[in-house]
Amino acid sequence: MPQAKGFFAILGTTFAITTAPSAVLAFAGPICPITGLPKQDVVRLAQYVTKQNQTPLMTTEAIIEADKKKGIKPLGNVIQPSRVNCSSLEYDFPEMTSNPGEAIYLGLPKEFQGRNLTMANLYHRNDRPKCVAGYFGEDCPPARTSFDVFTHSNPARPGGEWRTYNNPSGGRGKFAEYRGPDMPEDEVLYGWYTKSSHSSEDGSNDRFIIKPHTVRLLGTGKHPALVSGAKIIFEPPKATEFITHTFTPGTQIGDPFGRGEKFGGGQEVPDNVPRGTFPNALALIPSQLSQFQVRQRMQGPNAPYEAPQLPAGWKVQGGQLLIPLPPGKKITSVEVAAGDSRPDGKTNSDQGTGTSGWARLNIQLVRKDGKTDTLVKDDNVPPQGVIGGSPTDCNYQTQQGDYISIRTDAGTKLDIAYIMGVKIGMTK
Repeated sequence: MPQAKGFFAILGTTFAITTAPSAVLAFAGPICPITGLPKQDVVRLAQYVTKQNQTPLMTTEAIIEADKKKGIKPLGNVIQPSRVNCSSLEYDFPEMTSNPGEAIYLGLPKEFQGRNLTMANLYHRNDRPKCVAGYFGEDCPPARTSFDVFTHSNPARPGGEWRTYNNPSGGRGKFAEYRGPDMPEDEVLYGWYTKSSHSSEDGSNDRFIIKPHTVRLLGTGKHPALVSGAKIIFEPPKATEFITHTFTPGTQIGDPFGRGEKFGGGQEVPDNVPRGTFPNALALIPSQLSQFQVRQRMQGPNAPYEAPQLPAGWKVQGGQLLIPLPPGKKITSVEVAAGDSRPDGKTNSDQGTGTSGWARLNIQLVRKDGKTDTLVKDDNVPPQGVIGGSPTDCNYQTQQGDYISIRTDAGTKLDIAYIMGVKIGMTK
């Protein structure tokens, strides 16, 4: 119901209220008939909505000035996105050296500032050869970059605050590994809601949907990080129809925030599945790999993988999975559950099972006239996770002969990606 939209902002839908909180609170009994929530929760949310409506939003300039007073040094001007599509912003810029306490600020177009954050990517590296994952010796002064989002979404701080991605391995910011300038590390920052985020003000962990206003990439280690880009991914338009297929049993692609997400392969698997494996997954093999390289990557006590049966009309061609699209549809998003751990049973640098792979995924909408729209470009495949994107043209209607291409045979690093499931959202 439209009256409830404001209340459900915290729960993950749009922030817009069409009825005054006092009017919504005019009900008897312990349960609100509009929202289905207990009255005390409705009161709290109504107070939050009122504060949001009364509190002016800070400008990016004011946010940066406040950071300066805290000793944070801005690097250059606010960087604007180099590529915009329906549900993501990409920032590609010449590599910048970010010392501890220095920040690169990313600007968001106004039309994106009220949208819900789902995940992000950070591209950075360390120039010290000893700095590899899992090594923290004296000859590797750690370089870290913290991906921070300024938001007014916290009910406790309607005036705004910086929220920081919760790093599963601990520490403030992501550890930058040693890489060459042509291949920075791609940090996939997923689960901003399911894994929660923490306040840069007091470190408290909270779980709510974040609407970014400004983003900063803050140096937090003991050594400069070399930063070259970022991507911010938002909740896509709501789909009314789906094309879905699951290859690996037990896999479920949840909502855009990761709620309901399950994986039948990877590191968090059922007891009867060896860790680091992907039962019945579709192995997407780059066509550039030799037979020897393929055998080398697929050997081990948990191999081999058998090719699964494809749905009608789907086909694998080289390093691509090709999925035909019905005509007359608008594509809202394409999501792929995938992983790239090798089935060798070895303990990797992240203490997971299976040597970590180098696979990168590309997703394109290919039109019958040969034109392509890139939804995902060269994204790093995690041990297990969901990679997704939306078209550049939100209003394009598919034609007979259009298809989705999911491929691993592009990019500077080539490896096998194991596809556990696919979900394509559409509207008429």
